[in-house]
Amino acid sequence: MSTPAELAAQLSALFRSDTLDTAESSAKSANAFILDKLNLRENQDADAQRRVLFNITGACVDEQVAQTISTAVLSELIALMSQSASELGQDVRQATLEHLLSKVQQRTSAFESVIIETRRALADMLMSEEKWEEAAQQLQGIR
Repeated sequence: MSTPAELAAQLSALFRSDTLDTAESSAKSANAFILDKLNLRENQDADAQRRVLFNITGACVDEQVAQTISTAVLSELIALMSQSASELGQDVRQATLEHLLSKVQQRTSAFESVIIETRRALADMLMSEEKWEEAAQQLQGIR
């Protein structure tokens, strides 16, 4: 399993490519990167999935990764975690979003859009479980 620092270097190298000239191609590359690292075909247990996703999050907030790269990858990660039909369990998806939120809030001004997107995804997830108060708390955190 790659460390956050190794993943950060891989992300920077991937997005330096000249072929990533549009937001759509960046999103596709970010999605492919996440799915490749997650490697769902290997039937990893929930703890292994969580570690991979936490390391990807750590890589994205690493200062050696450009803000545009971090935002693209984190947006794709949030989209993946928001899919209820995902091969990932609810607990893994929720833990990942909570971890992502705690990491990016350390750099609030740099990741404001990611924080809002994450809080909305968490609120949607909590509302689907009828955890109204927790969902409301997430939405209240949006400034």
